[in-house]
Amino acid sequence: MTNFTAIHHVCNAGENKTLKRILSQDPYIYLSQYLTNKQLEELLSYEYKSKEQIDRLIEMIDITGACDASLRAKAYELIEKSKKT
Repeated sequence: MTNFTAIHHVCNAGENKTLKRILSQDPYIYLSQYLTNKQLEELLSYEYKSKEQIDRLIEMIDITGACDASLRAKAYELIEKSKKT
């Protein structure tokens, strides 16, 4: 099991409230830790927090194809929640 998969399972099970709290924050604050300046520039050319932008972000970082439809839906949900805060 990869670290990403393990984190995903822990969050789904609600076993780690601290981790869920951290991941529930605006994920955009972490982009510069994982993307190059060129990737950030491209990503920010999309409408802010749009599904198209999220899809492109997933394409950039999901090199193993771990993001299935269920996880993608959770990403959309996370972004929708962050729009309201």
